[in-house]
Amino acid sequence: MFMRNLLLFSWVTSSKVTGAFQKNSCYDMNNQTRIMMRLTEAIKMKAIITVVGQDQVGIVAKVANELARLKINIVDISQTLMDHNFTMMLSAEWDDQQLSFAAAKAALESLGEASELTIRIQRQAVFDAIQKL
Repeated sequence: MFMRNLLLFSWVTSSKVTGAFQKNSCYDMNNQTRIMMRLTEAIKMKAIITVVGQDQVGIVAKVANELARLKINIVDISQTLMDHNFTMMLSAEWDDQQLSFAAAKAALESLGEASELTIRIQRQAVFDAIQKL
């Protein structure tokens, strides 16, 4: 992670790139920092995870522990219980260089089967596109 960020910083600060920015009178270190942050964000995988099933003790803990084991960060979480039916929706992100979407999906589906829950994961971009339709 550190080396990748160092390489991104080196690319942004190289004379070829900064030369182009210096021609623009609005260029300052803040622009350079924003560009570097966008490049770093581009390698984050963002996803929506849904969990549905019969209510049981420890659902949130099981899912959160599995996400922590996979080094997936929970950005936002919402859950509700309706007549013994549990539903949860999570917004999550992780470094896709460390864990592929397919590996995350397989691990969560396996947890769902073992816990008698339906756990689905969808890329944030796909979820957003569907919501716009």
